[in-house]
Amino acid sequence: SLTGTIVWDAGSSAILDGKVTGNEFTFATSVPFGGNSIVITVNGSVTGTTISGTIDSPAGAVPFSGTKNP
Repeated sequence: SLTGTIVWDAGSSAILDGKVTGNEFTFATSVPFGGNSIVITVNGSVTGTTISGTIDSPAGAVPFSGTKNP
């Protein structure tokens, strides 16, 4: 399972329903948006030092990627 907290500039929230299978992961979290709280789902994978995936929300999907510094 995948547990923890997601942190961004405006705050943080708990990881919900986190799962890891091989190099792939998925989790949901609730974030404030426009005065309300919405649930987003994060799906991604890690290969070597690279992470990538999508953040899905009621407003649509946004890709993300990053590379670990050595």
